[in-house]
Amino acid sequence: MGSIAHLIDAAVRKLEVRLDVLDAKISAIQTHVTSQTSTGQCVYITVNIQRTIEALKIFGDYVTAGQVAAVTGRVRAVESSYLNELYREGAVDKKRDRRNTLFLLKEKFRKSNSKV
Repeated sequence: MGSIAHLIDAAVRKLEVRLDVLDAKISAIQTHVTSQTSTGQCVYITVNIQRTIEALKIFGDYVTAGQVAAVTGRVRAVESSYLNELYREGAVDKKRDRRNTLFLLKEKFRKSNSKV
């Protein structure tokens, strides 16, 4: 009986170590930055959304989700989702031009070192 309890304890310790590693990886993936939102809360920006922001910086003008997708190499629908999330957080402006929805990174986020 004692050996089974010992094996279970060892397995639990291994799982705890793996969970710690996963927690560290998740923390590394998410970049915690503070933004002045309407609620004044912190905003978490993923690496993927950061790529979208960097693509918007390249254009410097209103662009479609398809144009951003061409730069990031992702599907237009994915970029549209990220761009709309950035719009809700107040990082981009959004307007309609006939059938197209256009997005523009706000001036205060265009600086090369700025984070959302």
